[in-house]
Formats: sequence, structure tokens, C-alpha cells
Amino acid sequence: MRLSSSTRCLADWPLLKSLTAVSETGYQAVELSWSRIESEFSKIQSRAPLLRAILDEHELDLSGMNTSGLTVTNHNELTKNITDVHEQMKFARTMRLTGVNLKGGNRRQQSFETLIHGLKALIPLAEELDITINLANQYNSRIEQPEDLHNIFQQLNHPCLRVLNDTGQFHLASVNPRDALREFGDRTEEIRIADMIGDTPTPPGEGEINVPAIIEHARRLGYKGWLVADTDTLTNQRRTLGYLQKLL
Repeated sequence: MRLSSSTRCLADWPLLKSLTAVSETGYQAVELSWSRIESEFSKIQSRAPLLRAILDEHELDLSGMNTSGLTVTNHNELTKNITDVHEQMKFARTMRLTGVNLKGGNRRQQSFETLIHGLKALIPLAEELDITINLANQYNSRIEQPEDLHNIFQQLNHPCLRVLNDTGQFHLASVNPRDALREFGDRTEEIRIADMIGDTPTPPGEGEINVPAIIEHARRLGYKGWLVADTDTLTNQRRTLGYLQKLL
């Protein structure tokens, strides 16, 4: 298992400053969101070479990229949504990533049929790029419960569809993330590590999520993917690194 840092705790910082902080904290890899890349490099055509140069300068690997997701609620808007995600997938491939993270839309507004239709359209595009689509669970989204993932895989049992186990988001949805790991361990491409008391973020090991049990179960599964630390402050991100290193 390899450790990486999200930049959620630095969401208000410029990207370059965020990467400097992640590197100085001691992480050797970082996960980025397309929204930040697009906003900061919006006027630059050759985004990938510039971003690679910045990451190299900070001695950071890129562990993953969060796409804008399949979030539309109107079937008529799917074509543009799919086109946008496809472009993001192509960018991820130029960054030498083998997978992208994808969330669903609002649970109360997006129909399950809309999500399935979008995924059906993305699968051949992912095949062509030789890239996986890592389905990210998120509280109050169309991909919130293990049953949502089961329903997707029942209809679209394709090897390019994988799972991102977001422990904090499962906790918010009253799901034990370890149970989700048991159910989808063979499909899990990333584990995002967070901890909470109720809905209040805490450093891992101080909340209600049994992080050691999750990591031990992943080890027994032979999981070789990324553990992405996802906390609310830079101080907690630093503490998380030391905590996870001891567990590993």
C-alpha cells in the first residue's frame, strides 16, 4: 500500500502553494481534482507538461485525479457531461494515470437510470484509453450505499469499473467502510482515509472509524493501491501521515 495526500484541507490555497505544503509535510504523492487543475491552468494549452514539471519539482507523484463526475440530472444534458468527463480522462492518461475517480449526482435529483446511461457511454471510452473509472461513494449522492454499487455492477459488470472506498463518506452515510471493503475488495482501486466523530472530522485514530481494522483487512486482501489521506486541516494531514506510516 502506498500513501498519498488529498488537497481538500488546502482547498482555498493556490495549487502551487498546496503542492509545496504537501511535499513539505512529507508526502511523496498527491491526489488532485480536475476543477483545481482547470481553474488554475485555464489559459494554458499544454497543461499536462506544466503540471508534470511542477510535480517533479516538488518530488511528488500524482496518485489520482477526481473528475467533475456524472452529476447531471437531466437526460438531455448527459452528452455534454460525458464529453467533459472524456476530456478529463484523456488528460489523466497524458499524466500517466491508469484510473480516474468519478462521483454521481445528487441522490434526490439524479435518477439511477441517468447514471447508468452515462456509465454505459463512458465504458467504451475508458476501454479505448485503457483507463479505469473508480466509482466514488459520497454522502447524499447517487453512489452512496453499497447497494448502489451492487446495482451498478449487476447492470454493468465491466472490468474498467472499479471502486473508490471513501471511509469518511461511508461513515456519514451510516455505512461501515470495512463492510464495503469486504464486499468490493476485489474491485477496490483506492481507499480514501478519513476519521470522524459524528460528522466532525478528526485525525485518524481519534474518531469512530476503525482505521487500523480497515488497513489490516486491506492487507489481508493483498491490496496494493493507494491510501489517500483526506483530513480537514494541514496539521491533521501531517499527523495522519505519521499515524498511517506506523500502521503500515
